[in-house]
Amino acid sequence: MPLTQTELRYCSEHKIQSTCPCTNYECARHGVCCDCTASHKEHGILNACGRITVLPLFEKMKELSPDSEAVKYFEHFLGLMEKSSQGRLAKKAEDSRAAEEHRRQHFSEAMERLQKTVGG
Repeated sequence: MPLTQTELRYCSEHKIQSTCPCTNYECARHGVCCDCTASHKEHGILNACGRITVLPLFEKMKELSPDSEAVKYFEHFLGLMEKSSQGRLAKKAEDSRAAEEHRRQHFSEAMERLQKTVGG
């Protein structure tokens, strides 16, 4: 059942920054559960709260019936989640490296121009 406008407004106004389990502190939705959950649902990705909730249940299922179809499904699903997460982290690291290289190049060029001007 979708949240009402009042519930959405309450969620957006009462952020839980200090208790949010997500490690992506730069995210604009960090601590705003309704926005975070909606975004993750839209992208088909389990958010931190979902993982915290699902993993203990999955471990119990695995203990009770390790060869069940449900356990195989969850193992596959969690594996996809892990790959997706690793891919995003790798992309973020590559973007960060590229930005740093761009800054270094820009600084180097600026220093060369400065030296030519001063040494002129």
